[in-house]
Amino acid sequence: MELIIVLILIISITLIFLVRWRYNYWKNLGVPYVAPTFPFGNIKGMGKEYSQFELLRAVYQNFKSNSSPIVGLYYYLSPVIIAKDMELVKNIFTRDADHFINRGAYYNEKDNPISAHIFNLDNPKWKTLRTKLTPTFTSGKIKMMFYTVYDVAERFVKKLRNEVEVAVDGEIEIKEFAGRFTTDVIGSVGFGLEINSLDNPTTEFRVHGINAFEKPNNSTLVNIFSVAFKDLARKLHVIQVRKDIEEFFQGIVHQTVKHREDNGISRNDFMQLMIQLKNHGKIDGESLSVGKLTMDEITAQCFIFFVAGYETSSTAMSYLLYEFAQNPQVQEKARKNVQQVLAKYNNELTYEGIKEMDYLLMCVNESLRKYPPVHTLLRYCNKDYKIEGTNCTVKKGQLVIIPAYAIQHDPDIYPNPEVYDPDRFLPEEVAKRPTCSFMPFGHGPRNCIGLRFGVVQAQIGLAMLLKNFKFETCSKTVNPIEFKKFSTIMLSPIGGINLKVSKI
Repeated sequence: MELIIVLILIISITLIFLVRWRYNYWKNLGVPYVAPTFPFGNIKGMGKEYSQFELLRAVYQNFKSNSSPIVGLYYYLSPVIIAKDMELVKNIFTRDADHFINRGAYYNEKDNPISAHIFNLDNPKWKTLRTKLTPTFTSGKIKMMFYTVYDVAERFVKKLRNEVEVAVDGEIEIKEFAGRFTTDVIGSVGFGLEINSLDNPTTEFRVHGINAFEKPNNSTLVNIFSVAFKDLARKLHVIQVRKDIEEFFQGIVHQTVKHREDNGISRNDFMQLMIQLKNHGKIDGESLSVGKLTMDEITAQCFIFFVAGYETSSTAMSYLLYEFAQNPQVQEKARKNVQQVLAKYNNELTYEGIKEMDYLLMCVNESLRKYPPVHTLLRYCNKDYKIEGTNCTVKKGQLVIIPAYAIQHDPDIYPNPEVYDPDRFLPEEVAKRPTCSFMPFGHGPRNCIGLRFGVVQAQIGLAMLLKNFKFETCSKTVNPIEFKKFSTIMLSPIGGINLKVSKI
């Protein structure tokens, strides 16, 4: 018994020493940091009491006057870095991107192959896949999909018009409708399927898309643990995407590919481009062969194209409509911009016309500035990196956090950041700001590959809405918007966004 007690004491003392040594990491380097508490470090309560972006914004603001370009945090026992200096952020994204080419996201290719998509993958698999997928998001390919999106937008307007007629005082939960619109768009251009969630919001596609964000497989703390301790999480068989969601998308992709190949069917959509890569290793019309995709790879890319494409675009549209309701003079100016361009093209919405709606794009960008869809960007150091002007070296395997929400709400960069002002995106105003101070889709080689499609999709929907409807606040409109705590990277409103909608 005495021996057991001695062993327990030795183990306990050793663990205490190791924890204290670990929690002195930033202090020993002379880096400003937030004092941690065992065992969570600085994330106790995250996902319940506060969200990740709230923690990072508070840290960013509290240490803003400190001359150090970084601040130290602890995710459990793992020391992580918050990059707060804009020149350092630029270097991480662009000049020194080879040191930070991995996003730091968790995936488990063995137990959860659908999680091994382009957003998550590490180099060199990421680079190989990016090379294969880049031709699918050229301007020409997006233009090819334009009228498919436009057809869905017309049905969106028709459905909303019917709903407005029967709604009490014209009050509509607009985020739900925007989500159904983008679900149908991605289902059509991504899978070639008529999902029709506009008429049937409980369709499987819509439900699984919502569940991917609203009912994640793990808690916030487990997700943070997986990012901080990837190898251990994989050994513990932690998966990111729920099995029922994975099995649904596997079934849809396999059935669609087989049906098209057996019947010689070809469509102008994302799935057809995936089939070309699967069979030939290149997109038709491209000379460079980049290697064939497997069915697991196709499924993973279709999954991220769907869930990211519908959620980011629908939230961006919803936040903008909310701001239009709060700022009627901005709404009217955007509507006139749409009307003027439509008049130039015989009152028809065209791909060329969308590109000319400059004020509408400024409105979209200001909404993305105030409500970045991905509020926190991660980079995983893949080789030691000395930070200029400090004694600190980012070690291989260390996580670097870029607090996008905090930077895009920094009053020194964006005066009166809570005020919605599209004129911030006039060319002369953009030129005054640091290059990487606007990052709703990231920057550098690991920016979002589908950002142009996402913006075009949102612009089409918004142009059609402005042409046909007026948006105002109502008794259920919440000001300011409250955000969900459990979301680790997405900025999601509690209770949706309720507005009064009236026909023009």
